[in-house]
Amino acid sequence: MSVHHLSAFSRTPVKTSGFFSVGTEAHFSSPAGLVVDGSGNVIVADTKNHRIRKIGPDGRVSTLAGGGTAGFVDGQGAQARFHNPTGVVVDGSGNVIVADSLNHRIRKITPDGTVSTLAGNGTVGFVDGQSTEAQFSKPIDVAVDRDGYFIVTGNISQRIWKISPEGNVSTLAGGGRTGFADGQGRGAQFCFPVGVAVDLEGYSIVADYANNRIRKISPEGNVSTLAGGGTAGFVDGQSAQALFDHPTGVVVDRSGNVIVADSSNYRIRMITPDGTVSTLAGNGTEGFVDGQGTEAQFKWPRGVAVDSDGNVVVTDLQNHRIRKVAAGLTPPSTPVVRA
Repeated sequence: MSVHHLSAFSRTPVKTSGFFSVGTEAHFSSPAGLVVDGSGNVIVADTKNHRIRKIGPDGRVSTLAGGGTAGFVDGQGAQARFHNPTGVVVDGSGNVIVADSLNHRIRKITPDGTVSTLAGNGTVGFVDGQSTEAQFSKPIDVAVDRDGYFIVTGNISQRIWKISPEGNVSTLAGGGRTGFADGQGRGAQFCFPVGVAVDLEGYSIVADYANNRIRKISPEGNVSTLAGGGTAGFVDGQSAQALFDHPTGVVVDRSGNVIVADSSNYRIRMITPDGTVSTLAGNGTEGFVDGQGTEAQFKWPRGVAVDSDGNVVVTDLQNHRIRKVAAGLTPPSTPVVRA
């Protein structure tokens, strides 16, 4: 069995913001979603600080956008305002797309730091449509597919949305009813979906939080279950025999492995392409311990990403830290650039 070493990449137990700090001198407050960009920077949704942060390959932490006060303002860098941003992804042009959960909007940060609204008018609702005519209810995470479309999870609305690069919003799956059902489009049911990633074949992988399952959605909207038996618990094994406890984050590497932040199990799990579920890190006890694989401890791991060296980068939400697992994976593919 491979040994996976875990260390603190950037952390603090103090719930205050930090600027231009290095490594463990930086401060986060309930970091949630994260992504690694093409230059090796880790982009973090620093949720309770209402900021989007960047950790450089040298460990230097800076703020991309957000002034630290909850609100809604488009604008430049620190002049912009977010309200509990929870999910981030980087598109093929280097824009950071943000699930701005309590503003009920999807925001965009260009490489020069300009923040604008891609979709959503800020009114809580469930309306498909063009850009700011659309309505969301707590969009929680965002991914980008091979065609440059954004996939968004609706944690309260029990929906998965698809947004064109121009901002047109449509429903990919889920009809708004809480429950569990595989099936086509709006006939499928979710129970508070959280994390989302897109694999090399264009399938959306969703952490279906309260169903304790990992779901898979085809580009046409057909929903199936990838792993998890539906009962909260901890069992490694094959597909539906495996058990999760409120999974929150997912990422897919280039070999097709799905990495899962299994939050209430305090573990990082992996699903191989044949459906085998195993544990990469975490011993199941809530806490903070760096170390080898299953000797390590987390306190509600929330988001996962894979860097260019094949390490799994984890937002350890209640430890207010960014952790790193030396897992030897293949990094995800780079998003396409649309003309």
